[in-house]
Amino acid sequence: MDVVNEKRTQALETYKKKSLKEEEKLQILLKKQYEKEWLDVDYQKITAEQIELQALLHEGWQGDTARGFQAYIEEVQELEQRAWKKELQAQADDLQEELGQVKGKLNQFEEQQARLRKELTS
Repeated sequence: MDVVNEKRTQALETYKKKSLKEEEKLQILLKKQYEKEWLDVDYQKITAEQIELQALLHEGWQGDTARGFQAYIEEVQELEQRAWKKELQAQADDLQEELGQVKGKLNQFEEQQARLRKELTS
């Protein structure tokens, strides 16, 4: 029995260490998520400023050449905004997927630890 209990104790320690590593990963990912949320807020502010600048430039521009250039600038800005949004969404999706994986591993380790503790006490 001592050999079996020793193996269970070693396995329990191993799962504790793995859990700690996964918890560290989780904290890092949560920090990344927090930083990404701030990037989203910054992006929204920048977009609002761009819209204001476009409105200001639109009032100041006159003539066909100016209107054509304004249309070009608006088109470029729209493409850049789509690219930014797409990139931010891809990062958010990747982060959520990684968070799910880490949380799943943590749950698995906790279940294994609980099972081992139960086996050790019985």
